[in-house]
Amino acid sequence: IHAEHEIRQICIGQTGHKMGVTDISYCDAHLLATIGVEPDALMWVLNAKCPPYRLHDPIIPHTGSLVTVKCLSGTPQVITADDRGMVKVWDIRRLQCVQSLKSNKRNR
Repeated sequence: IHAEHEIRQICIGQTGHKMGVTDISYCDAHLLATIGVEPDALMWVLNAKCPPYRLHDPIIPHTGSLVTVKCLSGTPQVITADDRGMVKVWDIRRLQCVQSLKSNKRNR
């Protein structure tokens, strides 16, 4: 938990999330995916001095706040979901969205 707190502090700043980190997923020994309340996830190359890569889909972007990010173990895929029912599958080799799924169901 101490290491996760340190990572959250590193991920906030000029090149990271502006309003804090809400979820972290380790992709492998060199990659970390993070989300905040912004509509884009960030991919961090650990031990590199470069800014994070932003996962943004210009065609069908997330329109709500992201609520989760998960790296799929053993694959080059990352899943993001927002509070408006949009789920996206990302190929982190290309930093592109490969599938978007939208829920039409509304909670009552």
